Amino acid sequence: MKKALLFVILLFAMAVVIMPLYTEATTKTISGTITVVEGGNGSVGTTIRINIGSSKNIKEGDLGWVSKGSEVIAYIKIISVHSNSAIAIVTTHQHVVKVTAGLPVGFKVDVTETKPEPKPERKPVKKYPVQPEFVIKPQFDDAGSFSEGLAPINIGGKRGYIGKTGKYVVNPQFDDAGSFNEGLAQVKIGDKYGYIDKTGKYVINPYQFDDAYSFSEGLAWVEIGGKKGYIDKTGKLVIKPQFDGAYPFNEGLATAWIGDKEGYIDRTGRYIIKPQFNFTRPFSEGLAFVRIGDKGGCIDKTGKYVFTTQSLYVGVFSEGLATVFNGSKRGYIDKTGKIVITPQFEGVGNFSEGLARVEIGGKYGYIDKTGKIIVNPKFDDALGFREGLALVKIGSKWGYIDKTGKYIITPQFENAGNFREGLAPVKIGGKYGYIKNPLK
Repeated sequence: MKKALLFVILLFAMAVVIMPLYTEATTKTISGTITVVEGGNGSVGTTIRINIGSSKNIKEGDLGWVSKGSEVIAYIKIISVHSNSAIAIVTTHQHVVKVTAGLPVGFKVDVTETKPEPKPERKPVKKYPVQPEFVIKPQFDDAGSFSEGLAPINIGGKRGYIGKTGKYVVNPQFDDAGSFNEGLAQVKIGDKYGYIDKTGKYVINPYQFDDAYSFSEGLAWVEIGGKKGYIDKTGKLVIKPQFDGAYPFNEGLATAWIGDKEGYIDRTGRYIIKPQFNFTRPFSEGLAFVRIGDKGGCIDKTGKYVFTTQSLYVGVFSEGLATVFNGSKRGYIDKTGKIVITPQFEGVGNFSEGLARVEIGGKYGYIDKTGKIIVNPKFDDALGFREGLALVKIGSKWGYIDKTGKYIITPQFENAGNFREGLAPVKIGGKYGYIKNPLK
């Protein structure tokens, strides 16, 4: 019995020793009593002896006060400290009551205490799948994803913008409306486009462009009279409409063409890489795929080939890899031109958050960057991962999975979009609303 008791005591002692500790600085009030007035008349300059008990926190130079009842009658300063007492001098006295023996004193001192590390709070484990949490109830005829805090919606054939509470920020009034990028969004009234700010105010005249696109890197392409050019955020035409086709700026360059040959221009409209290609892709991670006839490859921003390839198509690079198509199957290529995942899939998507969707036998799943299947192909459609979740389709319904393939929200929506800024548009009962990301 004694041995068992000794063992328990030993275990307890060990637990105390190894328990994580931390120090905490606090301000503490130390109280004492005047025992003797050693010199003076009870006013400024009077020296007093104070009983401070066993406190080790009082030191020379500490400031305190003398009180009577609820009033402070004088302020004092410690000039020496002894085992259970201290000597202080009255520094300020502006009261009719003199400092005498028996009166209480107090000090505010900084104290450092060592305490056991608090145990981390145990959060309840969330069980999945969960029911969707509607932040904005279904009410819209169509809805887009949030961008820069606002989302375009359609109600009764007119488009406007809502905030994350569902409140209209810009009332429905437009025939078309794009997402906000760099503080502006392109909107259409009748057959002409302009740009508004986040209050709905026109920043760029709405009655001059036949077509328009979102701002990217400070410029947006617009179409006037069948030709494309670029405007800045004041609406100034910085590159006059002259191109038969053009794409947004990416990494400082944009694809533009006159006739059937494509090249790359800079922000002044000057061709940096002359028009010579039958097909181009925008720059991504420093490279762009181009093709002349049946010969293709990836070039850098000087137009120099980094590698050539027999593949018919190379997509944009994302997380170091790009999709590649050899005419029958699709795989992935790295930035040196090396095939890192052999073309074997019927369909592929860009890598996002470490995974990419692939199609095998008409079903979609997900692979990692080694080509290993992480989520077995079983979905009728699928999109890439955003904010930890991917949108997948079974039959006619959409739901959301995590990166292990586990359902976080079971398929139940008629249509849906990816999560952006914590919310996703979903269609249920013929109307669109917004649900919250359950992982947030």
